[in-house]
Amino acid sequence: MSSNIRIKQISARKLGPVDKFTLKAEDINLVYGKNESGKTFLVEFIISCLFGKNWSVRETSPEGKITVKGLDKKDTDFSPSSSGSLNDYLKQGFPGIPPEIERLLIVKGAKAEITTSESNPENHLEILKNYLSGKKILKEIDDKILKSCKKADIEKNTINIAGGAAIVKARNNAAEKLEQVKKLLDDLNSRYSLGPLVDCKRYIEKLEEKKKHYEEARRHYAFTLNRDIENLRARLQELPGEEHLKKLSAEISNWRRLKNEAGEIREEIKSKEDTVKHLTWLEEACATYTSMIDEDSSPGFYRGLVITAIAAAAVLLFIYPLIALIPLLIAAGTILFIKPRSISYDTEIDNIKESYREHFAEELKDSSTMKSKIARLTEVRHKLEAARENLLKVEEKINEAGSKIERCFLDITKPVPEEKEWDEIIKQHENAKKEIEKEINKCSNEFASLKVKEEDFIKSDVSFEYDEKGERETIEELQRQQDILQKLREPLEELRIRIRQVTSLQSEKDEELINCLLEARRKAQEEYRQATAEIIGSACLAGVIEYISGKEEEKVRSALEQDEMKEPVEKFTAKYKSFKLKENKLYLSDGYAEYSLDEVSDGAREQIFLGLRIGMAARLLGRNRMFFILDDAFQYSDWKRRENMVDRAVALSESGWQVFYFTMDDHIRDLFKKRADKSSAGFSYSEIG
Repeated sequence: MSSNIRIKQISARKLGPVDKFTLKAEDINLVYGKNESGKTFLVEFIISCLFGKNWSVRETSPEGKITVKGLDKKDTDFSPSSSGSLNDYLKQGFPGIPPEIERLLIVKGAKAEITTSESNPENHLEILKNYLSGKKILKEIDDKILKSCKKADIEKNTINIAGGAAIVKARNNAAEKLEQVKKLLDDLNSRYSLGPLVDCKRYIEKLEEKKKHYEEARRHYAFTLNRDIENLRARLQELPGEEHLKKLSAEISNWRRLKNEAGEIREEIKSKEDTVKHLTWLEEACATYTSMIDEDSSPGFYRGLVITAIAAAAVLLFIYPLIALIPLLIAAGTILFIKPRSISYDTEIDNIKESYREHFAEELKDSSTMKSKIARLTEVRHKLEAARENLLKVEEKINEAGSKIERCFLDITKPVPEEKEWDEIIKQHENAKKEIEKEINKCSNEFASLKVKEEDFIKSDVSFEYDEKGERETIEELQRQQDILQKLREPLEELRIRIRQVTSLQSEKDEELINCLLEARRKAQEEYRQATAEIIGSACLAGVIEYISGKEEEKVRSALEQDEMKEPVEKFTAKYKSFKLKENKLYLSDGYAEYSLDEVSDGAREQIFLGLRIGMAARLLGRNRMFFILDDAFQYSDWKRRENMVDRAVALSESGWQVFYFTMDDHIRDLFKKRADKSSAGFSYSEIG
């Protein structure tokens, strides 16, 4: 086993309010959480995993494990369902270590006092013996003696003893049977008195009066419940009906559908407007383009005229030279007229083609291309106009639906809320309606359970508060007492029955019953004597063990003188330097005066007990180190003591011990954080809740 035993990791789920918790442990581990945040669940989970069911913890079903290193070559996991516990490993690694070691390592519920599973917390000597002496061996011998017999008080001919051991039960049963037989014999002599009968009647009268008070309280409570139900129903009527809310929800859905439809139409209009935005230009360009193309066909006529004039001039030049000048002049004029116009038409057509390419991202081939494009865009423009008309209609419907919604809301609340609040307001009214209906159902069920008619209501206040359980128990007790009364009225017959029960003799003859009763007394006396003898013998043996155990006090006193015991207490208290035992009490000295442990303040007691815990744990483990689990162990100390205790806890971790501190106190949390920042020890901080 390693010299140091440390918790490596804690993994847990379903710890009350804590759904999941994981901690990779360091030297100092601080877990902070407010009250009711789940700290106690986590502490009890750690205890259950490591030490099993030796502690009083709540019945829960957590999941998870705690990984411990130093017990074996490999890490060891412990869970609430583990068959073994940390104590099993400690017994192997530290022979003779008491099982109470766990109570030194754990401070639960802000209680730093050192206790054991058996010792009286006020008996300091017995507590210390468990940790500082060989009491364990004596205890194994002592355990074989009946515990009840050890406590027997024997004085002259009297034994006072209590307990549940078999021998004690046998003696008690024998004594009880003797008492029964004696009472039967006394009853035979007295033939019963009327005292019990009178007492029973008086008790029954009190119970009947109490029953009457409960009945009146129940009738008044029924009246208040009925009134509450009527008030709840009136509140329910003030809320909008289910049909009204359904109608409003339907109108809102229709309004939103129309809004979406209008949005889609607007998108369609925008798209079509983009498509036809160049239609007007296209129509004008097409007209210009077509006219130019038509006029461009006339140049053929002019070219023919020029050729004819030139030919005529050539012929006439040989015959009539002067006349030949006329066709030459005509040809020249025609050429001068055609050339500029042809150049202008070509430029304009090129411009139209370029603009067409820019507007429609395609080449203009001829006029038929433009006419085909105009036809398609004209159809789109018609659809655009139809979409605009449709949008006007939808917007009209939107306004109409909005008016309906406004009228519906005015029946519920004023002013009309904004559209973003519509759903929430409807939900609020629906939830309010459900809550009231739920409360009505609850009150109605409780009212029905009272079984009170309206004519039986008591409207005025009554002095007795209704309690269903109290009324039921009163009725049951009344019935029981009435049965007792009936039995008291038949004393003789009951007496015979009782004698038969004690003697097991089924006889109708009184003489035989009495003789058998006397024999039963003899047997009970014999059993009582035998049990008494065994108890006295056990008590004597216990006395011997007690005498031997007294010698163990010397070992305890010697241990208290050791530095390993005194040093932690002195450091934690910064005051007390030594201590000693007087009778069963521990006394501490500051060098000037002695103080009983019971006399010091709660804060000082916390410091002393924590110092003793550390000292005794170190003595038991030798040079080995383990961990301390402190559940708000400094909670009841004043602020000045807290600083010193936190310093000691951190110093403890620096010396090799591992410290887990759980707190809900902001001051203690801040002290640990501040001190840990200056420490060489590893520090882990977790918050839960």
